[in-house]
Amino acid sequence: MEEHEDGTQTGAIYDIEPENGEGKKEELRELLHFIEETNAVNASNRQLKKLRDMVEDVKTDKEVNLMYLKIKEREAEIRREVEKEKDTVIQKLEEEKREADQQRQKLEEELCRLKEKYEK
Repeated sequence: MEEHEDGTQTGAIYDIEPENGEGKKEELRELLHFIEETNAVNASNRQLKKLRDMVEDVKTDKEVNLMYLKIKEREAEIRREVEKEKDTVIQKLEEEKREADQQRQKLEEELCRLKEKYEK
């Protein structure tokens, strides 16, 4: 798989049965079309209809829906925690930068004082 900058991925599918090439290519085209637009119209053969039925079973399964909602809720919670932690880290870094700037200022003042003292 090759990942692109926009997050999409490109993959390759190799056919190991070249003697039955055209039939397999058509099945693959139908499958890819069905994956892109999963609906009854695109379930053009028995296998795709069976796959569509399985997809519909999963979509209507209350346990699966509940699990999905819990996962989404947990993802949102994790995002909030990460955002909060990020804000905390940023605040800490800003404070450390202020302290470092103050130290640098003090050192520069001390350096100037010492230069004046020893140049006299």
